[in-house]
Amino acid sequence: MPSNAIKEKKSIQFNTIVIVFILAVIVALLSYVIPAGQFAREVVDGRSLVVPGSFQFMESTPITFWQFWTDIPKAWTNGAGNIWMILIVSAMVAVLEATGTLDAFLTKSLSSLKGKEELMIILIGTFFSILGATGTFLTPIIAVLPIGVKAAKKMGYDGVVGFMLTYAATAAGFDAGVINIYSTSIGQSIAGLPQFSGLGWRVLEHVVFLAITLIATILYGRRVKADPSKSLIPGHVREDLSDEHPEEVKLTARQIIVGLITLAGFGVMIYGSLAHKWGNNQISALFFMLAIIIGLVGGLGPNKTADVFSAGIKNTAVIAVIIGMSQLISVLMTDANIMDTVVYYVSMPIMSMGPILGIFALFVFNLIFNFFIPSATAQCYVVMPIQIGIADLAGINPQVAIEAYKLGDAITNMTWPTVPTFMACLAMLNIPYDKWLKWSFKWLICGLGGAGAIIMILWQLIG
Repeated sequence: MPSNAIKEKKSIQFNTIVIVFILAVIVALLSYVIPAGQFAREVVDGRSLVVPGSFQFMESTPITFWQFWTDIPKAWTNGAGNIWMILIVSAMVAVLEATGTLDAFLTKSLSSLKGKEELMIILIGTFFSILGATGTFLTPIIAVLPIGVKAAKKMGYDGVVGFMLTYAATAAGFDAGVINIYSTSIGQSIAGLPQFSGLGWRVLEHVVFLAITLIATILYGRRVKADPSKSLIPGHVREDLSDEHPEEVKLTARQIIVGLITLAGFGVMIYGSLAHKWGNNQISALFFMLAIIIGLVGGLGPNKTADVFSAGIKNTAVIAVIIGMSQLISVLMTDANIMDTVVYYVSMPIMSMGPILGIFALFVFNLIFNFFIPSATAQCYVVMPIQIGIADLAGINPQVAIEAYKLGDAITNMTWPTVPTFMACLAMLNIPYDKWLKWSFKWLICGLGGAGAIIMILWQLIG
């Protein structure tokens, strides 16, 4: 070997499923160290709330060897709603693509906006962020993700830009929670505050969060356009419109009808999510029906529609495993009865920290705790009754206590491997988890986290 030969640096990389599995093993082992305990709970307006000051230790219930393995299918069962919704949505988009409608429509519509790609990012991102502010659209956004990715590639970007202007932009609205019925509303009802009070502060927060997200998206998009090798997605293929001739693309009558049916379907989904709080089952039913209608109207016929639908599910089957594994941490901690113990031990020192340090402590606590309970609503029911009591003792404005919970949840919606929808999106786009964390650290932690912390402190000082 020549003396000047360069030795390649070897690095160990883990599959996402492996990462979650290792974390699950650690949690199972910790169940032998962390004592079991529970808070008492009371049902208020049909909701199970923790009773502050009611924590009691109980007989240890560590995770046994066999229980660990049986909890894995149990976790998959818990995530069944998310799993089937994502598989069916992916299959529906595969049927839509097979009709040629999606490709023709994007080529036609985006060709007139050549050179205005960044304006499109702002407009699309703002639209989805407003939907996210209601709290009902963060999970259903996965139905739009494939189309957002296709549009991003048509504009010369990669799938990460599609992820940012759909999921990340929706998360920015969800995180600010201007009228979020799943975090702000529940938190304020637990705290005894008027519904959606403090609206002006949350609008400010929304604007700041959205601006940071859009700036990060645009800067990344410029980098990828200048040098495609810097994409987070290995071997990504962009579909630059400069290589196409949109004047030669003609939408057939069938494709126009399919396009209108698809738009109507998404309109129904938005209406159902906002007006009737649709969950995974209703959205899955809608997209299953859409797949059949689109396939038949689009000229695929029953057999071809079924074949394409099945292939769409097959191509995204690994996502089901990732979503199921992401539920495992929460299942293990619940079965070991150590979830409440963690909350109890962490809450004790915060009470004596004072308002400013207390705010940061509550934020960090929620940031970490969301790893174990990634659902904003479930976390709110567990944490907020205790957190409001802590806020009273530490002199923290109850509105700010809610913000600390929301901000902790916000950042982790695009960080922790236990968040099902987030992990499903990364898996759909083949974005390596470690690369995502490395790139997103600055704008997520320093950007959203720093901005949110400043807003909380100002809110506390102004009162």
